[in-house]
Order: sequence, then structure tokens, then C-alpha cells
Amino acid sequence: GIIKFFRLQGQDDVKQFPVQPPKLQHFLCHCWLTTDKMLVCCESGELLLFDTNGEFQLTLPASPGEARCATSVVPFSKGFVIGGDDGFIRVFEKSEDPREVYRQAIQTQVDP
Repeated sequence: GIIKFFRLQGQDDVKQFPVQPPKLQHFLCHCWLTTDKMLVCCESGELLLFDTNGEFQLTLPASPGEARCATSVVPFSKGFVIGGDDGFIRVFEKSEDPREVYRQAIQTQVDP
């Protein structure tokens, strides 16, 4: 996948922002968590956080890691939920720790 950020300036003016992810990766899914944060899920299992200008903020420390990539993500009022091919479902909630941003609250696996 490719990440491109665009900003609507005025009625018909769309401007692209240059985006520099921390390293080249395959991006599987993404969602806007708030009006100023976007989560991108990578094939490597990393969860990347970007701001509205397309600037990389951090890799979430609670990322699932190798062989546990997220193929779907849905935001909700307290955070987000991710799911993957192996039937895992993880719920992440906002953290008070600024280094963590989101923490894993629940993990479960369903039979495929």
C-alpha cells in the first residue's frame, strides 16, 4: 500500500503533503482515530500513528508484531479495535502515558 495525505484548501484546491514513513512497508489498513490522528496497520504487525499533516508520530509500543498483522481496524470512542487473518481481535484504549498513547486492553481469538 501507499500512504498519501491530501488537504482540501478552498472549494476545489487539493494539495498533497509529502509523507515519510519510518521505513518502507506494506500497509494493510488505516483509520482516522480523531480529527488529528491516523492509524496505519502494517504487514509487519506495526501500528503507526500519523498526524493530519502526514508526519509520522510513533510506532505504538503495543503493536502486535510479526505474524500478527491487522487486516482491519475500526475506531470507537475510547480507542480502536483491530482484527487479523488468524482470528485475533484486539481492543486498544487511550493511555494516560504520552509514550504509549494507546494501550492494549483486550485480546481474544475467535475460531475461523
